[in-house]
Amino acid sequence: MARLSTWERIVSGISPSAEVCEVGAGDARFAEHILSSCSNVYTYTAVDRWARPGGYEDAATRLAPFGGRVRILRTRSTDAALQVPDSSLDVVFLRGGDRTPRGFVTDLVAWWPKVRPGGILGGGGFWEGSAHTAVTAAVLGFADGVPGACLVHNATEYAIVKPPV
Repeated sequence: MARLSTWERIVSGISPSAEVCEVGAGDARFAEHILSSCSNVYTYTAVDRWARPGGYEDAATRLAPFGGRVRILRTRSTDAALQVPDSSLDVVFLRGGDRTPRGFVTDLVAWWPKVRPGGILGGGGFWEGSAHTAVTAAVLGFADGVPGACLVHNATEYAIVKPPV
């Protein structure tokens, strides 16, 4: 539950009308929890291909009670990023997508412009010294290449804060 409380605090404190996006929404339990816990979420965009039979239907059912606060994009991560205006999101949480080193960097590059100044792009799979070194290496390399970005991480999660203008 620590992961959820961390992201609850981030989302709750970022904006009085937060625009949040989760890439790799899966069963939508994370989305459901954030939407239930964070009344400041104005729009929650859930992105996934939902390749598992029944996956999309399960997620849509779970998110239905939140009505107009939810936008569902059933497509690949990079295709979804093309549908989102630049500098429009307060928080982007990368959970799924292509977890190869190249694919992960592609997702970081695709979604970073969508984060508004002062916003956060973050996610899980950040495990230094473990099998997830591809994610860790991609995040570290990406954050190092963004002037003024601030990378914060713990043993399993990361958040890259976009510098204010």
